[in-house]
Amino acid sequence: MTERGAWGHKLHFLVTCIGFATGLGNLWRFPALAYENGGGAFLVPYCIVSVVIGFPLLYLELSIGQFARVGPARCFRYFKPAFQGVGWASIVVAYIVGIYYNMINVYSGVYLKQIVTGGAEQWMLCGNEWNTEYCQSGMEDENCKAKDGNLSFYFNGQCHTEEFRRLRTEMVLNGTRLPPVSSAEEFFELYVHEKGNGLTDDRINWQLLIGFALIWVVTAVTLVKGVKWIGRISTFTATLPYLIITCIFFRAITLDGAEIGLDFFLFNPDWSYLYKLDTWMQAAIQICYTLGIGFGGLLSLSSYNEEQHNCFKDAIIVVSMDSFMSIFGGSAAFATMGFLAKQSGLPLSQVVQSGTTLTFVAYPEAMMRMPWPTLWAIAFFLMFLLLGVSSQFGMTEVMISGLADQFPSLHRHKGKLSILVCLSSFILGLPMCTKGGIYWFTLMNEYCGTFALFAIALFEVVLIGQLYGVKEYQKDLRWMMGEPTSIFGKLIGASGIAILFNWAFIAPIVLLILFSYALYSYFDFTVSYGKSPRTYYYPEWAAYLGWVMAIIPLVQIPLFALINVFLYNRRKGVGFEAVQSPTISIFLL
Repeated sequence: MTERGAWGHKLHFLVTCIGFATGLGNLWRFPALAYENGGGAFLVPYCIVSVVIGFPLLYLELSIGQFARVGPARCFRYFKPAFQGVGWASIVVAYIVGIYYNMINVYSGVYLKQIVTGGAEQWMLCGNEWNTEYCQSGMEDENCKAKDGNLSFYFNGQCHTEEFRRLRTEMVLNGTRLPPVSSAEEFFELYVHEKGNGLTDDRINWQLLIGFALIWVVTAVTLVKGVKWIGRISTFTATLPYLIITCIFFRAITLDGAEIGLDFFLFNPDWSYLYKLDTWMQAAIQICYTLGIGFGGLLSLSSYNEEQHNCFKDAIIVVSMDSFMSIFGGSAAFATMGFLAKQSGLPLSQVVQSGTTLTFVAYPEAMMRMPWPTLWAIAFFLMFLLLGVSSQFGMTEVMISGLADQFPSLHRHKGKLSILVCLSSFILGLPMCTKGGIYWFTLMNEYCGTFALFAIALFEVVLIGQLYGVKEYQKDLRWMMGEPTSIFGKLIGASGIAILFNWAFIAPIVLLILFSYALYSYFDFTVSYGKSPRTYYYPEWAAYLGWVMAIIPLVQIPLFALINVFLYNRRKGVGFEAVQSPTISIFLL
């Protein structure tokens, strides 16, 4: 077997896992889903699914990678060669999601560039060349009030009285006028994205194109250096964000109107969403997305561990830190959303056009209302960039390790392979660098890594829990991490009854239900961007393209099953090489 790299220190593995799991999904995707699924009501399914599905599957993937000592491309065939395609399904999902995920890092880079060049206040003002008459700005309101105490509402380049604000709000609510859009949202849509008329607007957005190229260069250079370099970088990228988000949280909750957002998120959510299966499905997708379950990233990273490493403890820490960042960061986002709602006079549900833009609207507002706003803005977007890049390393490494494991001769050329994988991702992501880019980004976010993640996780847990057998895998776990030394350990420890029961019964049933419902819901799904009356509905061909992106990963499962059956017949029963374990046996089917 080809010699693999190894972590320089156990802590490097842990912080890299935290960096991979705790990323943009917590500060960008989680608040967006909560915003669209009843606020704090979303926390209930999120926490339950995290315990029932998130932790058991995260631990399963970490232990499989550590046990097999290879990445997802080959590890599953050591249990049942017909299931090798499950690993490749993970690799393809990670590769596709990584294409658009890295674009979020570009957004952070654009904001940092704006701050460094002295244009930070532009996303707080409405007098820029890209702003429309619907632009609403709390800072502009304050400027009006400073000029004339009777005028405290800015609209369409002029200052107005509070009576005008009330009349305009009534016109919005009765549908005779379009609702206002915050200056921060117009900055994101009209300056960062230069939003065009739809998917077919292929005019180049040069700042996104240059940023996208640079971020893939950074990713490629880091991955060329290898796993030890990633571990050292992650020590910094995975820890600094927690300090920054704590400071941002305490500032956000002191903003005028913060109680509106916190009430929606924590104290008075819309509990009716608990009765919608779609809410539970979105919570499960978010758990898989943010923890990296089904992506193969953590499995790949754990394959560089020593065989006796305690990955059970690591799984507990990673899940805990991930949930903390989601809830803590979500509270900061919604506190700021409450401020925006009070400034605009609209219900919180109408403050931003799309949940995917929430983070790039709410947080910039908070930054500019802190003491030393430039300092805080740099800290926030640097944090956002570090989180995103840290997760991106893991996702891209999955494809690189997968190809190198599948074709061992490529290990000698892993640097060149890293460059080729990053280059292909850049080329495939070019549509997001056009004026229709925001629509392409939304399309990929809606379809990529949805029901495919449930299918991958379902195959994984059925393979271990039913086909290979939890009793057999229990022996493998104890071979790696030792026998339990107490009743407590026998019940809920690394190889305890609780985790084995979950893998054998609970997780497969829950995942089968979620996969079936997710697949069914997409047959009646209409992808769109924005809120009424500004909603953009995608053309029919876009939905077909979305289906292709969603299904491509799952095609790998039957494909590799057929390949392995064919190879088995050609070799007339000659098996594959075995893992160095006293218990594992090689079976094809």
